[in-house]
Amino acid sequence: MKRLATISTVFLIFGIVLGSPLVAKGKIIQSLLIGVKQDSGGGFTNADLNYTSWFRNLSFQNFETNNPTANITYGTVNFDGNGNWTGTATEFDSDGTTESGMLNGTYRVSADGSFDFIIKGMAPDPDQTLTGHISRDADRQFGVLSQGEVSSGNNHQGIITFVRAPDNPFDLADLNGTWQFRDLELRNFEEDFREASACTVIIVINNPNWTIDFNCFESDGTTDIDTISGAYTLTGDSFNFFETGDPAVLFSAYRSRNGNILIFSRGASSGGEIGMFKGIAFKKAIKTFTNADLSEAYFFHDVVFEGFETDGREASINVGTVTFDGNGNWTGTAQYFGSDGVSGSDNISGTYSVNSDGSFTFIETSETPNQTLTGNISGNNNTVIMSQRENVSSSGGGGNLVTSDLWIKAVINSQEKGPIEAVWKKGGEDTTSRGDRVIWGHFYANPSDVSWDSSNNPDLFVKIWFDVSGRIDVNYFHVSVPDIEVYSDYPYDGTSNQHGTTTMSRRYIRQYYENNQSYSEENYEDGNPPTGYSPAGNPSGYATINDLKIGSMINTVEKGSIDAVWRLGGQDTTLRGDQVVWGHFYASPSDVTWGSQYNPDLFVKIWFDVSGRVDVNFFHVSVPDIEIYSDLPSDGAYDQKGTTIMDNRYIRHEY
Repeated sequence: MKRLATISTVFLIFGIVLGSPLVAKGKIIQSLLIGVKQDSGGGFTNADLNYTSWFRNLSFQNFETNNPTANITYGTVNFDGNGNWTGTATEFDSDGTTESGMLNGTYRVSADGSFDFIIKGMAPDPDQTLTGHISRDADRQFGVLSQGEVSSGNNHQGIITFVRAPDNPFDLADLNGTWQFRDLELRNFEEDFREASACTVIIVINNPNWTIDFNCFESDGTTDIDTISGAYTLTGDSFNFFETGDPAVLFSAYRSRNGNILIFSRGASSGGEIGMFKGIAFKKAIKTFTNADLSEAYFFHDVVFEGFETDGREASINVGTVTFDGNGNWTGTAQYFGSDGVSGSDNISGTYSVNSDGSFTFIETSETPNQTLTGNISGNNNTVIMSQRENVSSSGGGGNLVTSDLWIKAVINSQEKGPIEAVWKKGGEDTTSRGDRVIWGHFYANPSDVSWDSSNNPDLFVKIWFDVSGRIDVNYFHVSVPDIEVYSDYPYDGTSNQHGTTTMSRRYIRQYYENNQSYSEENYEDGNPPTGYSPAGNPSGYATINDLKIGSMINTVEKGSIDAVWRLGGQDTTLRGDQVVWGHFYASPSDVTWGSQYNPDLFVKIWFDVSGRVDVNFFHVSVPDIEIYSDLPSDGAYDQKGTTIMDNRYIRHEY
């Protein structure tokens, strides 16, 4: 176990590379930014910190070396209103050890709400100084601190959030509602196989239960989307959340005095993995937000990771101001401290766009290529949280590393906003009995860019096949209206090897890599089945919605014609009332060795247009011929049928 003096260092450590302020170029970037609105009237003094606060901290040191360490710390700080503080802290270290102790120090509040927070060092450690800002709320309910400095020969970086403790204890029902949550998660920080996630999360709490929908951008460039649920308890000051079936605490949180902010953290060892994370959540406000809700100036603190899994990893802490004009533009200044010990400052600027639910997109146009963060606004507009989750590369920015060597990207040429980068949603992956590997998923338009899309409205299906021979096939299937540009790069070097455009007539593009060369092929499709094929099967079929039944049979070499198994991917309803259902058929593993629910043979997207028209779209993504069937209304006899083959991959049934 490390000596207790380390805790005074813990407060100092977080974050990553904003090279020149809000972002670094060329690698996977993950960040968490927290801002508080400035009080134009000023007038803050030491007396504004005169209460007990609860804090949670993420810190790390020597990130670029062979001996990086990190800490999660939580506890209390008692401010006396006169510039002195005392506290208690429990620290979980990246080596899996835990320790607790007492701390003390001083603080100095400036008129604008910024303050210095000094932690008295324990020999041989010197005093440590963090920079912070207090929220403008009447009760000064929230604050954020960060540090980036070289101390005792080590590079320290970290970020702390604290909330004012309430006058009366909370109870479980105080958390009921919907919360908008962002976090940074670190796993195995001291190991060569370290990983990080930048997550956006929706938490729905109904005492004593909770459900989480999370979307995490991983340090290998992939995206993880899932839903989990469980229950929570209140132990002393801390709300502890448990996943169903697991007695271990998943994460814990402190709630702000006014009840609208939660600060989260976790540090635990489980199954040989050492995990740590820090997050913050806002209770969703019952109001309609606009660009005008972001106006005036905000102080911000930002921690950034770049290339977290690589030997060229970097981190930075960034502190500064951003001034929003209320109309979609912003300017700012930033000071940064990097994990290489280099610091500096810069001017920054860009645009922003606020959605009605308080989420917003924040684009830094002073960087080339532009950098994009997304965020949430608190109900009183006094606090913002943002994160960056992207792969910024010379291929034009963005894109996704689906493995450490294979990069893919899709750009939708929308009517509303022109070219917009599509969001990658991984569906699953598997390995066949002979050693082939498959990864599949789909791209969709970000709902913050266009009103008609969601993660359950695929625009482009993708199946990637890593053949045991060494060949790699990236298969794109167009399933939308706008033209969609598709890219791939292997082995990944930041410059795409293949680029094509899928359209309503050019439905299929295959970009493949073999013998150190890249190739591309495409199919033009009209949606009609090929001539010369007469499907005569009668699959048991599956009911979808609105009395539509679909079925499929795969003509295998091993067993002849077999019933394909349906796997529902999801469904949704657009703002104007269209309904969409999507999923895929696959061969049952009980029929053939290569069959798996994670190895799609036939993608399906069904569109129930608000006009009453129904489109059933089938996309062949395998080798055998596949018969497809549909019936509307379902009456026991299929109305339409056809056979998809490798030269005629797309068939559309219209009702």
